[in-house]
Amino acid sequence: MFKVFGKREIVDNKMPLSLTMGNFDGVHVGHKLMLAEFVEFSKPLATCVLTFFPHPTRLFLPDAPKPMILSIQSRVEHLLACGIDTVVVQNFSEEFAELSADEFVLRYLADHFHIERAMIGYDFSYGKDRLGDFAHLSQHASSEGWIVKHGAPYRMKGQIVSSSLIRELLVKGRVDEAGQLLGYPYALEGEVVHGDKRGRVIGFPTANIDVQNEILPAFGVYACEVMRNAKGTLHHAVMNCGYRPTLGQDLRLQVEAHLLDFDDDLYGEKLSFRLRKFIRKELRFSGFNDLKEQISRDVSAARVFFAAPQN
Repeated sequence: MFKVFGKREIVDNKMPLSLTMGNFDGVHVGHKLMLAEFVEFSKPLATCVLTFFPHPTRLFLPDAPKPMILSIQSRVEHLLACGIDTVVVQNFSEEFAELSADEFVLRYLADHFHIERAMIGYDFSYGKDRLGDFAHLSQHASSEGWIVKHGAPYRMKGQIVSSSLIRELLVKGRVDEAGQLLGYPYALEGEVVHGDKRGRVIGFPTANIDVQNEILPAFGVYACEVMRNAKGTLHHAVMNCGYRPTLGQDLRLQVEAHLLDFDDDLYGEKLSFRLRKFIRKELRFSGFNDLKEQISRDVSAARVFFAAPQN
C-alpha cells in the first residue's frame, strides 16, 4: 500500500516515468545534488521518487530505530520542492520487507510503475536481506528495457554527506554544521503551550512548544530563528532545550525560546525553532539572579551572532 503526492495522474495512469528510490531523510545537500542530476537524466520523462515510511529500522530494530530528521510530511514537501513531479510513499510493512530483490523489481516496480529510466544512490539497497543493489538492478533493466544510472556520494570537507552524520552532529549540538550539510537550519517544531511563566518573572518571557521532533539537539542554549508558521514571520531568539535545573525540582523537558524585541501572545500557534548556533551547555545556577545574568549574556551572544556579516 502506498500514497501518492504531487501529480498523482503519473502513477494512477501508469504514464512513462523515470524513477529514483531511497529514504531521503533530511533531503540534505547530497540528496539535492543527486535529485538535480536525476531530473536532468530523466528529461523529457516525468520524475517519480519512491520513498518508504516508516524507516526499516522501525521494523527490524524496534527498540533502537533511527530517529528521523524530518517528518514524512516535510520529507515529501522537500522532495517536491526539488522539482520532482510525484512522490510515492510506500508503507514499509512486514509483508513488504519479505519481498526478495527479484520480487521487488519484477513484481512491485514493474507492476506499479511504467518505468523507462531509473537512478539509485551509491548506497541504496533493496529486497529481503538487502540483496538488491545497482548491479542487480542493471541486470533486470536490460530485460525490462530500462536505462539506469548510479548516483555518486557527495563529500563536504572530506566527509560523505549522509543522514547518519547529520543526526550525529545534531545530538552533539553542532547545529551550524548540521545546517550546512542539510542546506537549511534544522528546526524544532510544535504548538505553543502554557509553561510555568517563570521566564516572565525574571524578565525573559519564553514561548514553550510541545516539540514533535524525533531528534533533539544537545541540551543547552542556542541562537535560533522562530518562524510563526501561520503568519510567515521570522524572529531572532534565544532557545533553551533541557530540564532547567535552576528553576525547581519538578524537572521536565522544556523547549522554549525568548524572542528578541518581541511582545505578543503566541499561545496555540505552531512555531518552528530554526537552530543556528550553539551558545552554551545547560548549567545549574545558585539562584535566579545568577540565572538572569547568564540569560542576559546569552541574549547578547545571540545578538552578536545575528549581527555578524556572514549571517
